Amino acid sequence: MPFSQVSQTRSVALEDTTFFIQRGLRKLCLSATKTSSGLIHAPLESEFNKAGRKFLPRICLVFLKDTETGIISLFSTMDSELTIPFQLRPVCDYELLVLRGYEPKKCLFIINAVAFCSFKSYMTQNELYLLYGKACTHSLSPGPGPPYDFYPVTHLYRSKPILHFLNIFNNTGGIMYKYIKNFGGDPASTLNRKLHGLFFSASVDPLTGQPPAVSYYGDQRIHIPVGFMINQSTNLYFADFYCHYVNHHVTLVITLKGSEADAFCLPRLLALNPAYNEFLYRRPHEQHAMVNTKVTVEVFYTESIDIVEFLRSKLAYLSSVKQSGNAALKTVIGLPKRKDCKICNIKEPS
Repeated sequence: MPFSQVSQTRSVALEDTTFFIQRGLRKLCLSATKTSSGLIHAPLESEFNKAGRKFLPRICLVFLKDTETGIISLFSTMDSELTIPFQLRPVCDYELLVLRGYEPKKCLFIINAVAFCSFKSYMTQNELYLLYGKACTHSLSPGPGPPYDFYPVTHLYRSKPILHFLNIFNNTGGIMYKYIKNFGGDPASTLNRKLHGLFFSASVDPLTGQPPAVSYYGDQRIHIPVGFMINQSTNLYFADFYCHYVNHHVTLVITLKGSEADAFCLPRLLALNPAYNEFLYRRPHEQHAMVNTKVTVEVFYTESIDIVEFLRSKLAYLSSVKQSGNAALKTVIGLPKRKDCKICNIKEPS
């Protein structure tokens, strides 16, 4: 029976018990390299037989299915955690089914809760390097001209609704606090729901040198000096390459050297030379940076920012912009990349 059909039987389970398991499934460490995965974050209860004498511990049967190969692995645990004894294949779709119950006698297993989830395993640095290669190839200009089209920028900008900025001015002491990254971009990215930061954009219209006249994220923009983020105290990483409809996006991550975010990114992302790379670079002692206009370059800065102090010092400034679409849908949930794009997927679309 397919996992999807088995999961439909969860309605006969105890609702509170099933919810416990489902909440645990949402906290899975879906890594291709780190195999310790907390499945159930509560003590396993026990059952007694009808005589009320025999102690029957709760058992969880865990079925893990690789949807590409069709291989199903079975595990069992009486503890609150399970460690998968092998590495998951990177950038692969998996289905996970948990049956929780007890065994009153040999060869008889009574199920009282069922939970199911599906997920994609994270990419490793090897897969990210392939994605980086695709991003570089796409950014190359054909013909005898320069291989990259760069434009100078003095500020990185972030667009949000005006109410967002009013809340910062009135309720957070002027601090724009970082938040956990959503599921936007590649679903196999190690950043998703793991790293906190703030998204900024470096992209400009190559004809005008100005940011786009329309924003999908809000009607107000704050512009922060690029030297505040790209300097001798920060590291720059390549993190993602994706598209939604037409334009392709590159995600770069900027961390403070020695920070927790930096320690997270170093073994997972690809470090770039901040003084020269294919997407966004700033040479030391220069006030501007150079951005590649062949792709939309996004920067995920992993620290909170005191924007009021920046505005007081006139190093930063606000501007109005025309908003289009639902900003909340894009920022809270995040839009995943197109599965059928041959340019930015490292696996051939099925």
